[in-house]
Amino acid sequence: MKVYSWTGEHPNFGDDLNHFLWQFVMPEVVADPEDGGLLIGVGTVLSNKLPIGKPRVVMGSGVGYSAVPQDLSGPGWAIYAVRGPLTAKLLNLPVGRAVVDPAVLLPTMPNWSGHKHGDAILVPHWITAQDSDWSWASEKCGLKYVDPRQDPKVVINAIAGARLVVAESMHAAIIADAFRVPWIPIIGLHRAIFKWTDWTSSLSMDYQPHKIGLWAHIQHKLSPNPQFTGSGGSVAVPSDVATKLNLAASARGVIGKVPSIIRRQLIIRDLSRVQNQPSQLSSDLTLRGRQKLLLERIAQLRSDFAAGRIGRAISGEAV
Repeated sequence: MKVYSWTGEHPNFGDDLNHFLWQFVMPEVVADPEDGGLLIGVGTVLSNKLPIGKPRVVMGSGVGYSAVPQDLSGPGWAIYAVRGPLTAKLLNLPVGRAVVDPAVLLPTMPNWSGHKHGDAILVPHWITAQDSDWSWASEKCGLKYVDPRQDPKVVINAIAGARLVVAESMHAAIIADAFRVPWIPIIGLHRAIFKWTDWTSSLSMDYQPHKIGLWAHIQHKLSPNPQFTGSGGSVAVPSDVATKLNLAASARGVIGKVPSIIRRQLIIRDLSRVQNQPSQLSSDLTLRGRQKLLLERIAQLRSDFAAGRIGRAISGEAV
């Protein structure tokens, strides 16, 4: 089965961890990219832009950037698990299909250094990482800057060994939580409220990010944060990723007209304040329960794959 991973203009460790996570968790399923279809795992990638022509097997991915697939009710899909309750609701799936992001399984892998460097670190979204103001400002206020465009194993080791993670990157928060490192969510140049709320809801947490820097405050004034719930009520359809990228480009254009010293001082002010705010961490019991459920779904996929039953799951039989 071929592993699907979103690739963009720049590398992003959250998406790139697909390349080794599934090799560890179910090596026989992904051993042959030409056998058995397309595995859709880590990432906000459930959309109408996914490749077609192969069976699509979903294990923990979510909605958040683009319009949802239009053919979910037809043949060609085997959905074992999605990231959270908002994705399940938007796709009209049973609530039991909402499990958690597969990155919570990283601590089960044996190849992390285990080095506890004890730093407080900042991990921005890859879009924000293109702005040099952030790396400069974070170091000035005592946060070690971790570029999300590095090798994913370097980023994961930095997160696993930290004492605190200030995260604009959602997968920085997911991985910190999985390694039991307290984290604080922020919004800088990138705002992705739907996907964050989807994940935090899966672990019975709230998403209450802090706005950092000029553009985040401008965005909030123009469009206050919407509220989502994991059960009941309506779920808004996320905007297209192109809109978000265009918005980020506009942000760089607008912010570029503001003197650098002012931009940086605003980031320093906000990051300094945020470090003293309460951090978040899911309960041990909730995290273990979600990890256990995800491993059960993975075991079922492995069993179905070995028995040649993927087609039956795709046709709508119990998963």
